[in-house]
Amino acid sequence: MAARAVLAVCGIAGEARIAARAGVSTLAAPPHALGARLAAVDPASISAVVSFGLAGGLAAGVRPGDLVIAERIVGRESFDCHPVGARLAASLSPRLMVHRGSIVAIDAPVLTPAEKRALAAAHGAIAVDTESHLAARFAEAHGLPFVTLRAVCDPVDQPLPPLAIHAVGANGRLDLPAIVSEIARRPGQLATLPATAWGTARAMRTLRRVSTLLGAGLGLLAIG
Repeated sequence: MAARAVLAVCGIAGEARIAARAGVSTLAAPPHALGARLAAVDPASISAVVSFGLAGGLAAGVRPGDLVIAERIVGRESFDCHPVGARLAASLSPRLMVHRGSIVAIDAPVLTPAEKRALAAAHGAIAVDTESHLAARFAEAHGLPFVTLRAVCDPVDQPLPPLAIHAVGANGRLDLPAIVSEIARRPGQLATLPATAWGTARAMRTLRRVSTLLGAGLGLLAIG
């Protein structure tokens, strides 16, 4: 019988490439396509589910490059994360800034500081992403352990360019024609791109460090 793998659920292909290592199977898609992709996964082949990738900060002390290992996923649905998250946080915190708390998961990127603050106030969350609720729903439906490893790319006071909504195709790869079209339609958003690129680069470096430090199965092979 083949060994089961940890499933890393990501929003973009770049995140999935970082997560891919021994004992890890990856899946990358934007929210509108992710549910169908997850429905095609054989749960018998999976030992645990990890939501792996980028997140937006919702609390003042959560900065680009910080890691969020959620205790709970909140939003329209709520899911508890596996207690192993506390062990992962303890093992990583000497090398990285790690936060524990709730992640609010929604279906599209949050673009403005006002929207971020409203989400934080409504849900008591410290970060936001667009995949964790779908990954957690899959895990709960099949009785699988679920954790998050989410690196912050934009802090609560930083806006995101509107092209973030259209930047990723159904295959999880950047949709360059859509990006170019969005910039041509709203060129003013170019002013936000340097800060967005800087924060994203920091977050991706954190994800690479996490993948390296946790090793095979992203540290989750023993809990499945």
